[in-house]
Amino acid sequence: MKSVGAYEAKTHLSELLDEASRGARISITRKGVPVAMIVPPSSLRKEDIAETIRKLKESRKGLSLGKTSVRELIEDSRVSEKRGKKPAGASLAALAGGWSGKEAREFDEAVRVFEEIDEGMWK
Repeated sequence: MKSVGAYEAKTHLSELLDEASRGARISITRKGVPVAMIVPPSSLRKEDIAETIRKLKESRKGLSLGKTSVRELIEDSRVSEKRGKKPAGASLAALAGGWSGKEAREFDEAVRVFEEIDEGMWK
């Protein structure tokens, strides 16, 4: 996969878009750290999205907190909400300790670099 700096990408955007339209995947870096991707539209196929959702659902199976499954917590919470009350521990934020909005934004920003999968790395 081709990698270019942000300044180069800005000055040669038209050429990079032409490359992407021919199937190339281009990583844009800032100070050597990947910050964006230019990918051909064909890499965003619906089959890929459906497969990702299937994998996420599969990975959730069997998750538990001790002897209580995540599914049981969700269902118990829904039943209690219908009755107008919440059981102790129904709020995962209260159970695990809540984050402030600022802390949540800082965490999201810190892990954003891990959201992009470099397919070339796995070949």
